[in-house]
Amino acid sequence: MEGNFEPHAEDEPRQPRKIKEYSQPGFKAHMMVKEGKLIRLKRGWFCVNPKYSKKSINHGVVANVLYDGPSYVSIETALSYYGLIPERTMGMTSVVTGRSKTFKTPIGWFSYKSIPEDLFPIGVRSVDGYLMASPEKALCDYLYTLPDLFAGKVSAALFRKWKRRIKGRDWYDVAWYITKHVPLDLAHLVERAKENAPEADVSTPEKVIAAFDARIDAIDFENARADVEPYVMDRTELDIWSAEFFRQMVRMIKFA
Repeated sequence: MEGNFEPHAEDEPRQPRKIKEYSQPGFKAHMMVKEGKLIRLKRGWFCVNPKYSKKSINHGVVANVLYDGPSYVSIETALSYYGLIPERTMGMTSVVTGRSKTFKTPIGWFSYKSIPEDLFPIGVRSVDGYLMASPEKALCDYLYTLPDLFAGKVSAALFRKWKRRIKGRDWYDVAWYITKHVPLDLAHLVERAKENAPEADVSTPEKVIAAFDARIDAIDFENARADVEPYVMDRTELDIWSAEFFRQMVRMIKFA
């Protein structure tokens, strides 16, 4: 395990030495979280606060151990690492053979996408102390998990809390998925909605469209275009952006 990250389970014997010395290691860990010395990632798992360790947290190592099962970093995170996509990704995306899941932690979010078990071990390498897909494998994982990724982008478009201005890039990506005929994984969208907007109901295609209509009504598409223009080579393709354009687009969504 990397020296700058020592996750541990409260009920496992191999706990960090200073925690194990106490008769109630779980209680001690709880107190250290309150004191700001440890950061709680999920139940029973912690990392040392960089303010005390004087070392940065290796998010790749965290991504490898946070999920209850084998995983490796892939898809957007790996593609960004290799310079195959221009933008820097927020959070860490990994691949697993179990159920897709997302963890929100104080150090960022960690998303896990499921692929078949026979595809899992191919093209995985060690990078900076953690497991990551090769460039070719990351691209294959990306293509395989497009319906999941589409659901994540729809969740961002519908439920992202705007600060100063709308994230036009979310809507550009939604239009891209629709025009490429990528089906929307409805079950995954429901799970993402539970995390980002528990009050929202997107359990049926009709309710998803209704949620889109309500969101579209609240958007200033001039601001949305301004946000995405620096990233688009042909800005004239944004000239058709309007509320009516996106109402028509979302009615073309195919649901998986």
